[in-house]
Amino acid sequence: MSKRLASRYEPGQRSRSWLKFAHRHRTSWVVGGWRPETGSATRLGAVLVGQPTPDGLLYRGRVGSGIAGKVGPVLMELLAPLATDDCPFTDEVPREDARGTHWVTPLLVVDVESLGLGAQGRLRQPSYRGLRTDITPTDLLGEDQT
Repeated sequence: MSKRLASRYEPGQRSRSWLKFAHRHRTSWVVGGWRPETGSATRLGAVLVGQPTPDGLLYRGRVGSGIAGKVGPVLMELLAPLATDDCPFTDEVPREDARGTHWVTPLLVVDVESLGLGAQGRLRQPSYRGLRTDITPTDLLGEDQT
């Protein structure tokens, strides 16, 4: 909640002096796959991301927001050479998320803003914020992303 210092609380009324902002966390995740945009076989619509652990890559969700425009083709160019037939996630990816997914070797790290992790350890309202070229998936091992 943000408010003007001189503002007063007005019961039952919304005020321009009192504003509510969600606290969004920025975290880094490893890309394990991508899904095409609805109605297209070649345009990137979302990436599937996970958290590296000593036991493998744990699925954390699908990120589609923030990928439109010039970002999608750039990511596609980076993901194309990483294509693989095998799902890189060690835990189960929900059928709805896995449908139509193109799996990749988990080498790219991306920054995502979200409202944290929700039910079943999935990202809540994730939004793509950028590619991380300064770190590798190994650098994220053991980091608590909650």
